[in-house]
Amino acid sequence: MQRVTVQSLLSVIVAGCLTISYAGSPAIGLVMAKGSFRVDNSQVWGNATLLDGTMIETARVASQLHLNSGARLQLAAESRGKVHQDRLILERGVGQLENSTSFRIEARGLRVLAAGANAKAQVGFDKENRVVVAALNGPVRVTTAGGTVVANLEPGAPLAFSPQVAGAAP
Repeated sequence: MQRVTVQSLLSVIVAGCLTISYAGSPAIGLVMAKGSFRVDNSQVWGNATLLDGTMIETARVASQLHLNSGARLQLAAESRGKVHQDRLILERGVGQLENSTSFRIEARGLRVLAAGANAKAQVGFDKENRVVVAALNGPVRVTTAGGTVVANLEPGAPLAFSPQVAGAAP
């Protein structure tokens, strides 16, 4: 009888610790796909809750990200990125941002922001691993990590950027 009580007590303590650690990381949104994808190296089907710093990896299908801030993102098939409350750090593939002027996509040290209320931006990598940015609808701004404006894009042809390593000669 006493052994069952000790096991029950330990179970309650473990559950309480997990609840407290989870409560310390409030959800920032939801990721959905018609198929499977990976969230922090675990395979998921359908949907998952996004926490600040969640790593999303798509395989054969794209994933839709809906953030509590109102920002909407799409990660194309074969893409990978880390989602934070105010940004997506794109590591591979293609990401698309819409419905937010306060959220950005970062890729190889560049920051891409929608510069208008209805603007849509697409960010990806080409075969030479350059960052390719396209304004799909409305103006898009590209800056360095320090905030220096590199380009202001209007819908039309995408631009490819080769970010310089900090401290490198021009």
